[in-house]
Amino acid sequence: MNSTLNIAPDNLTLAFQPIVRIVNEDTFEISDYEVLLRSKDKKSFPAAIFEKIVNNESCNQMFWEWFTPEIKKVLTDKKVRVDINIDPHQFLYQSTWDFLNKMVEYNQQITIEITERVSQELNLKRGLIDTVKHIKDLGYRVALDDISSGQYSFKVVQENIKGIDRVSYPC
Repeated sequence: MNSTLNIAPDNLTLAFQPIVRIVNEDTFEISDYEVLLRSKDKKSFPAAIFEKIVNNESCNQMFWEWFTPEIKKVLTDKKVRVDINIDPHQFLYQSTWDFLNKMVEYNQQITIEITERVSQELNLKRGLIDTVKHIKDLGYRVALDDISSGQYSFKVVQENIKGIDRVSYPC
């Protein structure tokens, strides 16, 4: 499953990585898809572009304006569940909250996966606990990515346990 659109001047695409649930030793099923941002040209994560998105409100807004119709195309199938990665710094921008508010009708199909990057500004201005609570209040599932790396530790999980639906550990 791929979805492609240009976001001027950058050329981005979405890829969907299946997350598999093992039913038994002979059977598995796709439970959801992790949404991956990719450069259309190189088919890899566009780190330089993403850095601009994360560090600038207007770039972040442009990203969500491009992303919203792309993800809605996939979510028209009510059986599809997706995990959307959001960098902690993006929660400082109103455009991220506007995106989450626009997508509320799909909240049962979406898990918001907060990535592992440390954001001191988020910790000072809003705080992870408040951010998780706000996401949960909108009806989304919340996952913390790569516990024990970046900003997440077992202590962070304990502090947010009421709002966290899933954690992942790096291999």
